[in-house]
Amino acid sequence: MIDRHVEALKPRKRSWHTDELFLRKYVRPAVGRCRTSDVTFEDLEKIKAQVGQRQAASSTNLLCTTIRNLFESAIRWELLQSSPAQKLTGVRPPPPHDIILSAKEVRRIEGALDQELHRLMAAMIRFLIYTGRRSGEVVRLQ
Repeated sequence: MIDRHVEALKPRKRSWHTDELFLRKYVRPAVGRCRTSDVTFEDLEKIKAQVGQRQAASSTNLLCTTIRNLFESAIRWELLQSSPAQKLTGVRPPPPHDIILSAKEVRRIEGALDQELHRLMAAMIRFLIYTGRRSGEVVRLQ
């Protein structure tokens, strides 16, 4: 089923290599010898826990999405009636930490921005620094 899923991904997903890596490295060793219908939610939770101990939250979340997609394919192919991965959720990533610049760092940045030839770019960077906003948030402001 894993091989069939990866082959189906290739024409429509540019990052299919990542899915294949996750499936080959984590899913196949854990449940590869089981019949598709014998894989349980608990099996998948164990895989998630093992990966969560070694990988970042974002990688664990991507693995969960990959597993859910794998079993959704199995349902489409009528290999399963329901997915053991249906309730498989990702992990909550830790909240991003705030970065607080020291006065010395602010002065260094200001000095560099004063020498910037593109005044608009320098003004935009100052705005981002002093508001603490991300560039995408600023673009979406009305």
